[in-house]
Amino acid sequence: MQAVFNPRAAEGGSDGETIEKYSQRAPFTLRARGRAVTLSDYETLAREASSAVAAAYAIPTRSSNGRPLPGWVTVLILPRSQEPRPVPSFGLRYEVAKYIASRAPGDVASQQQVYVTGPEYQEVDVEATLAPLDPDEAGDLDKAATAAIEQFLHPLTGGPDGHGWPPGHSVYLSDLAAALGGVEALDYVEELVLFKNGVRQGNRFSVPADHTVIAGDIRLKVKAAVP
Repeated sequence: MQAVFNPRAAEGGSDGETIEKYSQRAPFTLRARGRAVTLSDYETLAREASSAVAAAYAIPTRSSNGRPLPGWVTVLILPRSQEPRPVPSFGLRYEVAKYIASRAPGDVASQQQVYVTGPEYQEVDVEATLAPLDPDEAGDLDKAATAAIEQFLHPLTGGPDGHGWPPGHSVYLSDLAAALGGVEALDYVEELVLFKNGVRQGNRFSVPADHTVIAGDIRLKVKAAVP
């Protein structure tokens, strides 16, 4: 008996575009009229190229080696994924680049000055001391609070509005505290601190202009009951 199998997982496929996503993209598509002129046009075309693209951000005058160079456009794309660190496959990047190049201005396309790549991530480390409503549910609180922090810092579905983190978007301690406020088993947050590369931050965690937020090391301490 013979069988057929794939030695590697398939890539490049995705679910069809939802009505909600289409309604968000359609006005930009009509405005761009299938051509790339403004930065938002490049972002729109990247999303049009494949329904596997969840988000796209165009950075002007940035070349393929990351250096400033007039005439270049770098397009950062994030694939639809629940993974904590979504990374576009080579196939998806190639598909988007080819689609944009066919619609970019002639001088940009002919000199191959459109670079499509994945995001550079900035890890946000979190340290917190939490008080549970019920001391017997300390373990549940730890899991729920960790999940809430990971959700808040997810590059696609996190952020204060739940629409993800654009490159360079700062993280505010008050917004993270609000996200933790929705954890049912939590009584109050005694301490909440953000760290960047081992350095304690204040109320604002600044992010480089070309980096996107993701969750880093999450260290939680749940207070024990007072005898």
